[in-house]
Amino acid sequence: MTMKKLTIALLLSAFAATASAAYTGPQDINIITVSAMENTQDEAVVSLQGYITESLGNEMYTFKDQSGTISVEIDQDVLNNIDINENDLVIITGEADKNWGDVTIDVDTIQKSAAK
Repeated sequence: MTMKKLTIALLLSAFAATASAAYTGPQDINIITVSAMENTQDEAVVSLQGYITESLGNEMYTFKDQSGTISVEIDQDVLNNIDINENDLVIITGEADKNWGDVTIDVDTIQKSAAK
């Protein structure tokens, strides 16, 4: 094998390895509640488990768990790969956004939760 062919083969195999799917099995996530968001620092990464109960428009939604409700911002590209409704238990992960006493979450990922 020539050096050029060997280089191409190595590059193609490296590309194939990086194009594989992401891990989707169980993860160790520290889930907090809506009520605990009061004590969370601005821009802290948080995960919550509950329900998205309504759309408020402009990518804003109401999220509810056993302790209360909070407004969350979910960009359309985050929702593109998942079908959910108000009856689906989900885990959201994102950054706390605190502005003048108002707390919201800028959601980076959302996944359906198996536990009910």
